[in-house]
Amino acid sequence: MAMTLYSGFVGSGKSYHATFEGIKFADATFGGGWVLANFPIKPKKSLFNFGNTKTRWIFKRNEEFSPRLLIELSREHGWDKKENSCMLIFDEAGILFNARDWAKNKDRMAWIQFFSQSRKFGYDIVFIAQDARMLDRQIRSLCEYEVTHRKMNNWSIFRMLPMTTFACIKYWNGMNARYARGSLSLTVYRKSIADRYDTNALFGYDEKVK
Repeated sequence: MAMTLYSGFVGSGKSYHATFEGIKFADATFGGGWVLANFPIKPKKSLFNFGNTKTRWIFKRNEEFSPRLLIELSREHGWDKKENSCMLIFDEAGILFNARDWAKNKDRMAWIQFFSQSRKFGYDIVFIAQDARMLDRQIRSLCEYEVTHRKMNNWSIFRMLPMTTFACIKYWNGMNARYARGSLSLTVYRKSIADRYDTNALFGYDEKVK
């Protein structure tokens, strides 16, 4: 996966798509790995793991993230020994890596250096933002792919679909999405996945804000 940007309007399914991929990766019995994200998920409900809350999903708040922390976690868990060991997800990435303000961040170059070598530490990274331009330009240039999202039920021809369906169109970064042909995949809304993610989570606000 390397570094990928998930973009799309509010309600387009980009966060759901990332959560779905993350849960699938973290919950896999064989061939799975770890997920590190700036949002938590609820434990999987199952009759067979009742009372077992162990998970390979690690939650950290935006203010806790730093290149040093990510490198330490990689070495602690052995992710640096194998590529694709951990899926790192930044929801509302435009807040943490804002195109306007991030240039003033004293840790900016440390982040750029980390992102440019993130594979060596076993990370695949997903940035989620409503628009690519919300992210710092250097981060955008490091993303190998952009996946744009659309809620198909909003299109008149698909309004009769019996389930909520999201179109995910993957482009190689550097190609103009208006002219390039991307690869299409469909993600169907599943309540069991959505129930584990808080779609109303606030990013960039003090915890006291309700």
